[in-house]
Amino acid sequence: MTFNYKEPWESATPEIQKFLEERLSAAGINKIKFGIEKDHQEEDELFIDIYFDLTQPGINPKQFMFLTTEIREIIEKHGQSYYPYLRYHFDPRQKVSGWR
Repeated sequence: MTFNYKEPWESATPEIQKFLEERLSAAGINKIKFGIEKDHQEEDELFIDIYFDLTQPGINPKQFMFLTTEIREIIEKHGQSYYPYLRYHFDPRQKVSGWR
């Protein structure tokens, strides 16, 4: 299948989305948004907003370890050099397993 992407960074997004959905399925992931924004140095970077539903009994923080590194590897595999900034959007009532 051939995809026609408007922006070069978009070629990596299907693989990133699949990776995040698989890795964070137990955390209640329900939506992912991608976009290019300026970082603190006014450089264009890839911002990924990840939205979650409330899950019980709580999320395991280990699921989130090394996500940035693994996403960076996907981006580089697609010939891009963006740094991925991950922004998590949890239900305010969400509990974290292992934390009081």
